Amino acid sequence: MAIMLIFVYHAAAPFHPWFDWHIRSFEKSELLGWLSAAGYSWPLPLFMLLAGAGTWFALRKRSYRQYVGERFTRILLPLILAMLILIPPQVYMERLQRGQFVGSFIEYLPHAIDGGAYPEGNISAGQFWFLFYLLFYALLALPLFAFLRGKTGRRWLSTLAGFSQRRGAILIFVVPLVIGQIALGWRFPESHNPINDWMFHWQLFLVFIFGFIIFSDERFERGIDRSWLLILILAIATSVGMFFLFFSGPVGAAEAVMGYRPNRVFMTSEMTMYYLLGSTLLRLNTWVWLLLLLWLARRFLSFTSRFLAYASPAAFPVFILHQTIIIIVAFYVVQWRVGILPKFLAILSISLVITLAFYELARRWRVTRFVLGAKSSAKPSGGEPRPSKAGVRTT
Repeated sequence: MAIMLIFVYHAAAPFHPWFDWHIRSFEKSELLGWLSAAGYSWPLPLFMLLAGAGTWFALRKRSYRQYVGERFTRILLPLILAMLILIPPQVYMERLQRGQFVGSFIEYLPHAIDGGAYPEGNISAGQFWFLFYLLFYALLALPLFAFLRGKTGRRWLSTLAGFSQRRGAILIFVVPLVIGQIALGWRFPESHNPINDWMFHWQLFLVFIFGFIIFSDERFERGIDRSWLLILILAIATSVGMFFLFFSGPVGAAEAVMGYRPNRVFMTSEMTMYYLLGSTLLRLNTWVWLLLLLWLARRFLSFTSRFLAYASPAAFPVFILHQTIIIIVAFYVVQWRVGILPKFLAILSISLVITLAFYELARRWRVTRFVLGAKSSAKPSGGEPRPSKAGVRTT
């Protein structure tokens, strides 16, 4: 479901009125732009939260050496191969649409490394920047996770879990997210450039760690259950507050929070107030939406099925494939003489069918499974983890 959110977001991206994507439609849709903006704060953190949770469960069955080896064999090596295969078509279609290259894809290939880094040059990480971040965070956090799984760490987690199961206490995790946004957002806006993406590093790395922590003790989940109504109210309130601040606030308010304007332009006394308010709303919105989605999943999706058995191993390969296919399909669809809605639905449905078809073919051969980082098969987890007396989950 999280992958599908990104799929829908990228299918709508050609029609976004406030930024340019790889493929641009001359017709823009503010409705699609608003929907994208409404989901800005939490989809990528959701991936990191789930990745952190997955790390907790992975380390229950693997040694640290096995875990590190799996990160390289299932993320890094497939990632490098996928970038060599899937990124050149993305940049080619973009250059072709914008008149920056004329010729076939075969003629473009010798120029795939021209000009250095994207967007000035043709060397791009595409959607794979996220996976580089994920790999880096997984290795960086491993010493911390080893400590938290030790005797002292389990005691600390137990104390935190005991506090967090109180009604509303689970919101304590938002404090470092807000502090990081306030301290770094104005200076280091989201860029997907690992060298200077410090605000985004802070947010995503913390959420990755929080995912590990929350699933380490069932009392964190009980805290979410007990606070669900407060979480729902805050999710709605912060979303409305962000909407009015970003779309009805003073000129420069949104840019101040996102760090898109020079410091001297927006860091006046009045804009500082909006910056502090917007930063708090933004990261509170991130955290409460993550908690709300976890509660909804825990409440309504606690079951297994044949569909889930198929979809779980498909998620990572579909993520790797989807953007290249969407860009190729969108290149042709935006040229159709129909309205925005038919174009959007065509991009979404055609791309989804082609992506799943490619996955179905790729998963049948070992080499293509490896390139896409696909699991050989989906195996049951062996049942629910057994809680200890302190509530900390054990094997």
